[in-house]
Amino acid sequence: MRYHVGALKKNTHGSVFDTITRDTFSNIEVEIPSLKLQKRIAAILSSLDDKIELNNKINANLERQAQAVFTAWFAEAKPSVSFVSLVRVLGGGTPRTSVAEFWEGEISFFTPKDVYGVYTLETEKSLTDDGLAHCNSCLFPTNTVFVTARGTVGKLTLAGRPMAMNQSCYALLGQEGYGQYFVYHLAQRVITHLKHKANGAVFDAIVTRDFESEFVPDIKPSEAANFELKVKPLYEAILRNYEENYRLSALRDMLLQRLISDDLLPLEFQ
Repeated sequence: MRYHVGALKKNTHGSVFDTITRDTFSNIEVEIPSLKLQKRIAAILSSLDDKIELNNKINANLERQAQAVFTAWFAEAKPSVSFVSLVRVLGGGTPRTSVAEFWEGEISFFTPKDVYGVYTLETEKSLTDDGLAHCNSCLFPTNTVFVTARGTVGKLTLAGRPMAMNQSCYALLGQEGYGQYFVYHLAQRVITHLKHKANGAVFDAIVTRDFESEFVPDIKPSEAANFELKVKPLYEAILRNYEENYRLSALRDMLLQRLISDDLLPLEFQ
């Protein structure tokens, strides 16, 4: 059905449109696609949703495999060195929101709202080059580990593309010899331990000294590199599936918009 509230407003002929009741709809005629077209629409949208769901299941399995490798290799290693001796903890910032020229550009700008899985490809906000130049954040490379430090605390994600970052998060980059997949799994262990240390208290923020006080196994660069090689194909496949889901979701949303818009050709209802 492509009749919508905007069309109802047209029928008010300029009068105040302050309420909708059941009687409002009683005499409205609407165009409904034929059953054949309805089935065709449902088949197209369902096939997109099915493929997205399949990719999500594949990704969950791939991540479990990577986690199993990390656990098998490093679970027995005793914590003996500071987390920050293996991982750099970097902050971010936000350019002035009142300056329009800083915003709505091509540079993804990560905030805690943007975590939705292993990888983040899309962000709610974006910066221009000028905005990045006036921001206390560098442009972090793909596979940077972002951890949310305020708001929804302790969420982890990998950057699916280069991104800047606001001050409510930390960016984790491996020290020389330590790759980002290793950092991601090591950070998962650290965040889990921080949550346990809260011991029921409100876990409402993470600060840099929390990372500095955490101890992790003294994994040698050569061991971390071997782990990186082992799981790299898994994470490359995960990222490809996220990218495909991003494209499929955009296609699905475009088709839905076309279906409910007034631009839908009348012939399609025959």
